[in-house]
Amino acid sequence: MELLSQREGRYAQAHTQIDTTELTVDQVVNKILKAMGDLTAPSPSPSGRGRG
Repeated sequence: MELLSQREGRYAQAHTQIDTTELTVDQVVNKILKAMGDLTAPSPSPSGRGRG
């Protein structure tokens, strides 16, 4: 419980949360990579034509 209280402030700054309950390491990695892609992917342009 002490570790959680030490990290609580950092956890609150997270842009996303990943529930790792009952997941394998590979599944966790895949979820992290997907979340990173979702956070770094360019937003679609309003025209629907992409950038440029």
